[in-house]
Amino acid sequence: MRFYEDLNLPDLDGFRKESVELPKRSKPRALDIGVIAAINAAAPKLAEMDPAVYVAFIMFSRLGLRNVEIRNARWSWIHNGRIGIIQRPEEDFYPKGSEGVGAHRARRP
Repeated sequence: MRFYEDLNLPDLDGFRKESVELPKRSKPRALDIGVIAAINAAAPKLAEMDPAVYVAFIMFSRLGLRNVEIRNARWSWIHNGRIGIIQRPEEDFYPKGSEGVGAHRARRP
């Protein structure tokens, strides 16, 4: 006996004929080219005034890092002119693309 044989459901034909519409999502509007030029033109002054913020700007704008990755950046990531981002479970830091990897998911609430 199947569990649903004795169920009395209303007529669902109208419901089943409805189509599923994907939500309308607009793509973010690109920055005006003049704004990008102004940001890049201000970068050398930022490098002199606040080197740490300049490094964060470069990492964000050139490497595509997320804010959490910039905040958790380490000089040790750079070796022989290459950057390598590593997981640090002891600090609960997992870089982009590693959220579903490893045992850290089991211990998260």
